[in-house]
Amino acid sequence: MNILQICPDYYNTKLYENLFLELRKQDIKNYIYVPTNNKNSKKIENIDGDEAYFIPSFNNFDRLSFFSKQKKIMKKLIEEVDIENIDLVHAHTLFSSGYLAYKLNEKYGIPYIVAIRNTDLNVFFKYMIHLRSLGIKIMKNAKKIIFISPKYRDTILEKYVDRETMMSIKDNIEVIPNGIDEFWHKNKRSQLKKDKFDKLNLIYVGEVNKNKNIVTTIKAIEILREKGISVQFNIIGKISDTKIYDYICKFDFVNYYKPLNKEELIKKYRENDIFVMPSINETFGLVYAEAMSQGIPIIYSKNQGFDKQFIDGIVGFSVNSLDENEIVIAIENIMKNYSNISINCLDKVKKFNWSDIEKIYRKIYIKILNEIGVNYERNIYK
Repeated sequence: MNILQICPDYYNTKLYENLFLELRKQDIKNYIYVPTNNKNSKKIENIDGDEAYFIPSFNNFDRLSFFSKQKKIMKKLIEEVDIENIDLVHAHTLFSSGYLAYKLNEKYGIPYIVAIRNTDLNVFFKYMIHLRSLGIKIMKNAKKIIFISPKYRDTILEKYVDRETMMSIKDNIEVIPNGIDEFWHKNKRSQLKKDKFDKLNLIYVGEVNKNKNIVTTIKAIEILREKGISVQFNIIGKISDTKIYDYICKFDFVNYYKPLNKEELIKKYRENDIFVMPSINETFGLVYAEAMSQGIPIIYSKNQGFDKQFIDGIVGFSVNSLDENEIVIAIENIMKNYSNISINCLDKVKKFNWSDIEKIYRKIYIKILNEIGVNYERNIYK
């Protein structure tokens, strides 16, 4: 089975690498297409049998015109990839990748599935009104529409999809979360019990920037300290906004650490009590699941990618990302029921296992290909 995986964001996250690794184990060959800026050099790699194409396709000025940029990317894609070998296209974003999948389907009849992520919801649908009808068209022609979280599904269907379209696509919608690296499952912490806090240690792992909303977390900590709770806030990650970094350095209860490798990071998680990341926008947030693997309850953003993965109170709480008082209440509620929530984290993290998620995708691929007369029934998991 040959799948064309279109993923412009391949460089920025390991989630694709982990998914493709699991698919390869089951005799699925991935043709990974990553359009890049013309400043980059062309690179075609063989990755354990997969073919990865890193192809300069556009320049900075092309970003001003969606269709001009997509036309250039499409031209390069057809030049570089042997389209006749492709059974199915998996577009990993609705607009940037999904448009290419839609045009390939139109030109060659290749079926496609499409995923909807943060940029699709919070940039394209929200601000690029002239492209909304295109997004709907791409969804209507997809064999499957993949949402990373129930909340993203609900938001897009309620805000941007009319009833007629809803009825035509509802049976093609799936909610499939991202997974985390096998390292975190293999090194899952054993049961943790803690009901008293002499000092509360909060942790955040990720980029230091405005979107991650560290400033509001610090405001919440100031409220907790005014209540007499001793709190330390440990921040680990790359500094991408120096203004935010300069701000956090003003507080003696904040400790900053440069990015750590997984072995060092797991030690830091285990030294802390609660993971706090009330991002303004977040597709999913793999670090929430990583923290769960260490029995660390989590605080995540309401109406963003991780919201509704679990009912509030099971592994942590969702909060209004800009309301420090909600963050305070969430932290206090976790402290009251810490041991139970921590145990839930260790149990529920299995939801984010790539080997199980791969099986879901594989069954989707096989079902679509069987429907168009390509028999892969022998490969379906029992």
